[in-house]
Order: sequence, then C-alpha cells, then structure tokens
Amino acid sequence: MLYLNVPYEEKNEAKSMYARWDKDKKKWYATNPKFYFRFAKWIEGESVARNKVYIAVSAKICWKCKRETPVYTFAVKNKDLIDITGRETNIEEFTGYDVALIPINRNLPEGIKRYLVQHTNCKDKFSKTTQTTYFANTCIQCDALQGANYVYDEVDSSFGRVYSTESNQIRYIEFKLKNDIAIDYQVGESVISPPVKLFSEKNVTQSNVELFE
Repeated sequence: MLYLNVPYEEKNEAKSMYARWDKDKKKWYATNPKFYFRFAKWIEGESVARNKVYIAVSAKICWKCKRETPVYTFAVKNKDLIDITGRETNIEEFTGYDVALIPINRNLPEGIKRYLVQHTNCKDKFSKTTQTTYFANTCIQCDALQGANYVYDEVDSSFGRVYSTESNQIRYIEFKLKNDIAIDYQVGESVISPPVKLFSEKNVTQSNVELFE
C-alpha cells in the first residue's frame, strides 16, 4: 500500500477512487500498485519504491585534502520501482540499468536521511559554487563538501559513470520497506546502451532497519 497526501477538501474525490482511510495515521492510502498512477497528484514523487531500498556506498579522493573518503547515494533496484508519470512497465529495459542511483540532495525518505545523518558524514552544507545549502557528502578526513558534480556528474565520479559490477566497487546497505514509498526520481533520468549490471547481492549488507511512512 501507498500513503497519499490528500488535502481535506479533496477527501471525497480520493474516496470515490477507492482510496482507503487509515484511522490511526489519519491518512488516505492506495492499495493496488497497478493503479497508483491514478493518485499521482497526491503522491510526492514521480516514482514509487516497493520491497527494499538501499544506500549505495563508494569512495573518492577528496578534492581538498587529497585523501580517500566514502561517499553515499540513495538506490532502488529498477524491478522494485513503479513509474507514476511515464508508466514504464519494464524500467530496467527502458533505462539499461538494473538499479537507479539517486542523489542524496533530493527529497529522501525520512528513514534514509536519518540513517545517513547518524552513521555517515553526510550533512547539510553550504556550497560556494551554487550559493545554496543542501544535504551532501562531506569528506570524512577534512569535512570539505564533496559537490554533487564530483560525486555524480563527472566522467570519473563515483556514481556518475559506472558500467558494471566488475568495474566498480559500489556496496549496498539494504532497508526493507513496511509499505510502498514515494520517491523523488523521474524514470529515464539516466539511460545507457548496451545495458549494464551495477547491483550484486554479494555486495549487500543488512541495515536491520525497516522503513515505513
């Protein structure tokens, strides 16, 4: 099931579409993933994740102190994604990737952000380049901001140009989902051909944390 953000004045519309009411959480929810797209205006994200999500872990050389530091991003296997806006049914075939790597400066699920704050050096940091403050990777050695472009966009970035499980050292921390959750991710942001495999079960560790909305 997927919880919806239904304004009070639209509750009758949600009810007419067979959304159900959780009296404990005082929220409406949808029950059939096949028809989540019908509730798109009440879903805070372009996609929905089911079953499990991950924190992906890699490493890079800090631009400032020149020492190695871990970097993190949010990840969902494409077979566990539901495309709300484009309604692609085979996301892995469409994108060429078996896993979606999603920057942490997005609207992360609350439990994922909490874990990153508690267990890593990720934090809100001011960027002189963009003149904004955003949630980001920082160097574990010198605390310097590791800008999104260095982590995701450059040719040699940790998550931006990886091509197979053989050529990268990405590890994954697994989080089970108690219910489906909305994701700030547009299917098709990154596509590649021929297809590549970035996910390997042998690189997965369990967080023993169950996420729910």
